[in-house]
Amino acid sequence: MTNTDVLLIILVLVGFPLLLPLVTFFIKKRTPPPELSSNEIIIGATPDAPLATLKAPATLQDYNTAEEIDTSNNEILEKLSLFLQLDQTPASLLNSISTPTPNGTRIIEITLPDSNWTRSANPPEKLHAFAQNSRRLFARAPLPTTALTGIANLMVFWQMATLLVAQKHIADIAGKLSKIQEDIEKISSFLDSARTARIQAIYDYLGQIYASVNHGDIPPSFRPQLEAAERDLLEIQHHLEASYAHTINAKTTHDELVGTGILKEKIEQKITTLHSLSNDITFCLKTRIASLFLLTLFPDEQRLKQNRWDSVNASIQRLRLLEHSARKEITHAINSISSNWNKKETLRSRKASLRDQYSLHTKKWTTALRSHEEEIQHCARLLSQNTRPLTLLLQLQDGKLVGLRKKP
Repeated sequence: MTNTDVLLIILVLVGFPLLLPLVTFFIKKRTPPPELSSNEIIIGATPDAPLATLKAPATLQDYNTAEEIDTSNNEILEKLSLFLQLDQTPASLLNSISTPTPNGTRIIEITLPDSNWTRSANPPEKLHAFAQNSRRLFARAPLPTTALTGIANLMVFWQMATLLVAQKHIADIAGKLSKIQEDIEKISSFLDSARTARIQAIYDYLGQIYASVNHGDIPPSFRPQLEAAERDLLEIQHHLEASYAHTINAKTTHDELVGTGILKEKIEQKITTLHSLSNDITFCLKTRIASLFLLTLFPDEQRLKQNRWDSVNASIQRLRLLEHSARKEITHAINSISSNWNKKETLRSRKASLRDQYSLHTKKWTTALRSHEEEIQHCARLLSQNTRPLTLLLQLQDGKLVGLRKKP
């Protein structure tokens, strides 16, 4: 073996380990990415921390049995389509994450997280779109760069989707505001002009929030105003409740030397006063509930929302106790009507008349409280929904959103 052969062997033994990483790098670079089939798109900082996923539903039955969402609000639907930008997504990628339908449309299933991520202490600075196949092999998905890969865009998209799902809920809010407007015109004299003006201002502002929400916009500046509205309404309600309790406890004295006519008028006045106060209290409570419904549309702050719900519920239970005390006091006052100067028929007639008046008041009062309880139970269901991920089924035609359903 010559010196040249020995030198060549040494060069091979020493140089191969140095060349191996370089050769491997070029081989990997020239190797095409794995073919993605039955894949889904994961949007997040990493594939293991998804903030949204897009994939084909398992079967068309998933779409057919899902809850249909009212898409008559074209403004929100168009904004949702704009942020998705699926019409700019490559057709091959779009087809791989959607299921075809007999009418030529395609269905995509998109899952969004609950609202807590929108207020994360350390939100990701940059999101990426990853395509994943059944073997969990990842590749970057060529979504438009201005689509959901921006954290701000994803937050807006989450908001848009939430508002679309809440269309029936938003319609309920419109109905509540309409009833409040009717009640404003019936406010009794127990609310002074300053308090009446504050309630009118709160109502007007709730109307502004509703109008913005109905157009797919929830500016953060609205949030502190809802807190101010709750504080003012709660103060007014406590004032009215104190007046109601004071009226209950005020004794109805029988000062007549002859007969019971004046005593009957005093009890009638007490029933009228309680009725007027109960209407004003119900009005305040109704406005607080409308404000609570609007609060549920804002992201996160689940603890605050739950505390607000607890406060409204506690108010309703407190009013039930007040009504019970009033019933006991009025019943006692009516039963105490007695005079040797009146015939038994006269006394019986006066007592019956007062019982009928109070029965009418009680019926309206308890019906209103029962209605409020049903409303906050509905609100509790909405709060529960906000703590769960949201899964939507999007119907597309030529890359445009034409239908929307929600999986249970």
